[in-house]
Amino acid sequence: MAGDEGFEPPNAGTRTQCLTTWRIPSTDGDYTKVFTLLPDGAGIITTMRRSLSKSAWSLTILAVLAGLLYDSWPLGYWLNPLVARAGLASELEAIHQPFNWLFVSGDVVSSVLVILIAVWLWRYKTGNRLLARLALGSTIVYALLTIADALLPMRCDPSVSQCPSFRVDHLLLLHGICSIAAAVFLFVSLAVSWWHDRKNLWLNGLLLGYVVFGIFSLVAAILPGRDNWSQHYYLTLCAVWIAFIPYAIRRMPAHRTN
Repeated sequence: MAGDEGFEPPNAGTRTQCLTTWRIPSTDGDYTKVFTLLPDGAGIITTMRRSLSKSAWSLTILAVLAGLLYDSWPLGYWLNPLVARAGLASELEAIHQPFNWLFVSGDVVSSVLVILIAVWLWRYKTGNRLLARLALGSTIVYALLTIADALLPMRCDPSVSQCPSFRVDHLLLLHGICSIAAAVFLFVSLAVSWWHDRKNLWLNGLLLGYVVFGIFSLVAAILPGRDNWSQHYYLTLCAVWIAFIPYAIRRMPAHRTN
């Protein structure tokens, strides 16, 4: 791309006259670098924000949809208020509960979307970025465990009836293992993104909330009779993170492992 008249120095060669500004190949997240040759022969590098492509917008929309489907617990106050007010979110999916198919379907469809998004990002956006692959790999494992968790629903709701312990109900034990493991792997994906961008106040707040409300949710699951407000906050934070995964992956630069 040639510059304006008088831009090139008088003794410039053919290369300078024909090309005074060009892009530098870069996979640095949402930014691109442009090299400009000045009249005195010096050069400057300018960093500019890239505009989002159609694929980036599509992934963002799908990620937001996945987050909304995962965070379906508010529907419980309308469709199954007895369990929603006293029990954990997974109790809405329990066998014989009204509209349990809706909550199970929400988790499954959300997880399928998450897997598709993560696979696409892995194939086209990660390059050799180790942190990005670690975050996406953890996200995929989370989604698979969430599908298993949803397809292995509880047989009994401890918030509304007397239920056998996990030592007797092995399905309850497996359900709990999948649920906790899914939370751990989603935490890993968030923690990896935080490690790359530790000065990001938004990520710091999201990680802190995830840890605090995650611990309270675990306590509520282990000790029946506790309020479920902490799990509701926790699930909402999970949904927010799911919605922002494509953005976080795009921010990770290439050739960086710490």
